[in-house]
Amino acid sequence: MSNFSIIVDRQGVSSGTLRYSGSFQFSCQCWWDPADEIPAATYVGCSATHLASKLNPRNQPREGIFLPNVPGRTGIFIHYWPGPGANIKAWSDGCALVLDADMLKIWNDIVPVNGRNVTVTVKSSAPTKVPTVPVKPGGIPLPFPNTGIRQP
Repeated sequence: MSNFSIIVDRQGVSSGTLRYSGSFQFSCQCWWDPADEIPAATYVGCSATHLASKLNPRNQPREGIFLPNVPGRTGIFIHYWPGPGANIKAWSDGCALVLDADMLKIWNDIVPVNGRNVTVTVKSSAPTKVPTVPVKPGGIPLPFPNTGIRQP
């Protein structure tokens, strides 16, 4: 059973809000590479851990939240990045990103480390694309399919 939860809410193409619930509630901005985002789903058995080969700004092993069983992926985390202006594709590598201070706030609350006691939900509340109105040559709107209704 999870004691901690994280929701990554994609609200734009490459940024959104991360909401954390543990011994406290916390929200912060998060980012990802839109060409390589984590699939929307609920991931159970996640853990606060360290990335094996990456360092944080203090030249120590980088803190992160590991997401197991991401379809078609391995080594997927929520982890630190320097923020806007840094190369999102290079930093993300398929992971979700938060600022260092935000990562530490969350990571330090989750005990034990490697406890498989975090549930991460990735979802999208970004508005869906609005369908365009088909138009005949000359600018006359066509009826919407199967309705006979013309768009003004």
